[in-house]
Amino acid sequence: MKKIIINADDCGKSQHVNAEIEKCINEKKITSTTVMANMEDFDGAKKLYNTYKDVISFGWHINLTEGEPLTRSQLLLDKGYYLEQDGRVVFNGKAFWSSRLDKNMRSEIRKELHTQYEKLKDNGIEITHADSHQHIHTSPSVFFMMPGLLSELKIVRCRRVRNYVASKKERLLRNAWAVPLKLKGLKMTDSFGAFSEFVKNMEIPHGDVVELMCHPGHPGQEYRDEYEVLKEFDLQKLNAELISYKEL
Repeated sequence: MKKIIINADDCGKSQHVNAEIEKCINEKKITSTTVMANMEDFDGAKKLYNTYKDVISFGWHINLTEGEPLTRSQLLLDKGYYLEQDGRVVFNGKAFWSSRLDKNMRSEIRKELHTQYEKLKDNGIEITHADSHQHIHTSPSVFFMMPGLLSELKIVRCRRVRNYVASKKERLLRNAWAVPLKLKGLKMTDSFGAFSEFVKNMEIPHGDVVELMCHPGHPGQEYRDEYEVLKEFDLQKLNAELISYKEL
């Protein structure tokens, strides 16, 4: 029997998102969530962890694309990776999809990522795995940091690049992305895709262990539609064992 992890992204993004994630936990619609260290309702995410840490897995939602960074870097501001906006310094998400990073810029980005991770740890959140907001850990500017960074932080599980795609050739190319991470001993599911994609196609992705991503309470019509499907879907139809990242 296949094993499926249903992960709610963006825990900590807002009070509304956290409230909807809590509903999903209580209604047994998700088995995992990932926390954003720099967003509006981090305190609410911490409360969810303290209440439900024995029920679902809690991971780190690496964020370089939304909100304010936890560190201040004049270099990243000068290079356009941080922006000044309404009196605040915020991430410029588009810039992080660029591959034009020198050694000093990579060092500043690593400092921000370390700070995010340490905030989780300092608040007692023991993370089971890592993924990222808007999949930024798969971008050219960030990906090559990931194997060493996650190994250094002793994170042993990581979301793979989205490989729930129809084309066998494309799937092979995307699976090749995971090789450097696997060489560092990181564990990943065999397949990863959006819950909405799975329901649309009703085909279990390849491999024995699958992660399906969802976004409870997230703004945007696409995400609202996805959430409605999750709330109404009978998970028994998956004909699979639901697990968390703890069991990967």
